[in-house]
Amino acid sequence: MSLKFGHVSTVVASSPETVKDVLKTFDADCCSRPYLTYAARLSYNLNDLGFSPYSQYWKEVRKMTVVELYTTKRVKSFAHIREEEVASFVDYIKQSALLADPVNLNSKLMKLSGSVICRVGFGMNLKGSKLENTYEEVIQGTMEVLGSFAAADYFPVIGRLIDRITGLHSKCEKVFKEMNAFFDQSIKHHLEDESLKDDIIALLLKMERGETSLGEFQLTRNHTKGILLNVLIAGIDTSGHTITWVMTHLITNPRILKRVQAEVREVIKNKDNITEEDINQLEYLKMVIKETLRINPLLPLLVPREASKDLKIDGHDILKKTWIHINIWALHRNPNVWKDPEAFIPERFMDNEIDYKGLNFELLPFGSGRRMCPGIGMGMALVHLTLINLLYRFDWKLPEGMKAKDVDLEESYGLEDEMNLLYVIVAFVLFASILIARKAKKKTLNLPPGPPKLPIIGNLHQLGSQPHRSINKLSEKYGPLMSLKFGKVSTVVASTPEAVKDVLKTFDVECCSRPYLTYPARITYGLNDVAFSPYSKYWKEVRKMAVVELFTGKRVESFRHIREDEVASFVDFLKQSASTENPVNFNQKLMKLSGSVICRVGFGINLKGSKLENTYEEVIHGTMEVLGSFAAIDYFPVIGRLIDRITGLHRKCEKAFKAMDEFFDQCIKYHLENGSIKDDIIALLLKMEREETAIGEFQSTRKHTKGILLLPEGMKAKDVDLEESYGLVCPKKVPLELIPVITQWT
Repeated sequence: MSLKFGHVSTVVASSPETVKDVLKTFDADCCSRPYLTYAARLSYNLNDLGFSPYSQYWKEVRKMTVVELYTTKRVKSFAHIREEEVASFVDYIKQSALLADPVNLNSKLMKLSGSVICRVGFGMNLKGSKLENTYEEVIQGTMEVLGSFAAADYFPVIGRLIDRITGLHSKCEKVFKEMNAFFDQSIKHHLEDESLKDDIIALLLKMERGETSLGEFQLTRNHTKGILLNVLIAGIDTSGHTITWVMTHLITNPRILKRVQAEVREVIKNKDNITEEDINQLEYLKMVIKETLRINPLLPLLVPREASKDLKIDGHDILKKTWIHINIWALHRNPNVWKDPEAFIPERFMDNEIDYKGLNFELLPFGSGRRMCPGIGMGMALVHLTLINLLYRFDWKLPEGMKAKDVDLEESYGLEDEMNLLYVIVAFVLFASILIARKAKKKTLNLPPGPPKLPIIGNLHQLGSQPHRSINKLSEKYGPLMSLKFGKVSTVVASTPEAVKDVLKTFDVECCSRPYLTYPARITYGLNDVAFSPYSKYWKEVRKMAVVELFTGKRVESFRHIREDEVASFVDFLKQSASTENPVNFNQKLMKLSGSVICRVGFGINLKGSKLENTYEEVIHGTMEVLGSFAAIDYFPVIGRLIDRITGLHRKCEKAFKAMDEFFDQCIKYHLENGSIKDDIIALLLKMEREETAIGEFQSTRKHTKGILLLPEGMKAKDVDLEESYGLVCPKKVPLELIPVITQWT
């Protein structure tokens, strides 16, 4: 389906066939990224992996991520961190159970994720970090900025003005400032403590010093921070929200909860030490997780891709620079693929081999092709360990008076405020456009079908507050490959396995770049990360570094003890909550579990004591909100920035960036002061900085390092909220509170 958002031509793929074309058949031609104003800001000018365009740099960073950061060995090496943080989380749940206090799972799970991420990625505890008191605000702010509608990206002339009016610009700057302070703190911590060698910052710092190469590029501090942004955001926000959605569906489906608990308790029995490997024997639990990822993909709309050349997909012409959206939400609800797609039925995976690892274009919660999330193993390890502990050690019930039907299942997208204000501003622009006669001769092309477009704004008025749902309805009418226009941005949306396969596989090279996204660029230190960096030689080098250095199987395995430690701690918390019958806020606790693991694995520090200790949930939420917000500057070059300032997105981005940057600085400082830290990601990046190791032909700087561093009583099942909260990811809109119950297995 073709859409027009401002000056952006957009195509939406929403069927397996069209999605396959984008992600496989034409993956190389569709894997770049458009320039997103605020994504560029947050990623240190696209020095990350997520928003960086398809280039040699992106290839190197991707390789580094896969080979070094997220290998099976490295994931396992952080197992003890995850186990410790989960054990702490379980202890908290125990206390709540004893007191019969409701537990806010959203908040607690976010804190759990933050604690893990801080230790794994930054080598420090969240407690004591720059994000200790603001991490939730910073993370949420970052995600809001990255997921916001940036007028500057769609309206070249007035977009930046709009973003300033809406407040998006100031939000981005605020998030960036906080994130950068955290990164600086983390890096300083590593530089001062040479004993920190096993986390992600240590690895990135090692690459900065030149001890490890990144192809022909020299890793800089901005590259490190850009990559750290991906590590922090993806690790904290996604793991916690996935666990929260699983528990939400289980509490609203007693039959499924009973069956999965019976399986877990039969397999685990009286084991004192629950490990991540236990998931291999829990087939039904794996089905429950798959079904949750199908119903509630954290990225209902994948980060937009950009066609690097003229293409023909599904018989339609896709012009160079067209934005391509993959509607995962619609793909996962395709009635031609899934029977009764709106129902939560884990058994649907019993007789098929469909998995979420990017090979089946019917189920792509983490994407596919060159742009597929490289940290699946790290994130899912925490998900598995935490869920096994929660289901084995505790029974669960809703607060008094609540029923399953009362549970809110709504998603929180994060576009409501920006879109409402945007309509008011654009009304004036539309009035002015009526006075302007424009004639242009256009080449006749066979573009994908799409709805009619309004002047200037294109199809923005048809998005609504939950674009994945709105676009799904449009794709049902206009087809699996749909053209849209968002401001100045031409976009194509792929919504079926076939279309997604074309984008992510067939034309992967042509489609794997990233558009320039303003606030992701800010948060990733100028796109110095892997996720938002465009497909380029730099991205190739960073990707290579991530694959070879940061996320190898060996490195993942080496952190196994960390994961087990954190999950064990999480389980202890659940035991305490169960003994007092206190409801547990799963969102918050799982976020903390994820953060604890990531901090130890990636940053070589405990979440407790880090800059994010008291604020990591806020920081992560802020960052994810920024990354997932509609940034007017990305669609309206002229007034977009003004709109984002009016909506507050710019301010939110700056706040999230500041908090995150301070945390990174804390981690880096810790590594610099402790020379014994050599095996984590920050240490590797700092090593590249100090020894001027090249990322291909690029010099590693501090920005590269940071860019790379960048997942009550009386209640009943029917009362549980199943509404999604849409931002960059799609978490629950209302925190999930459950009461753990002490059992013979606790």
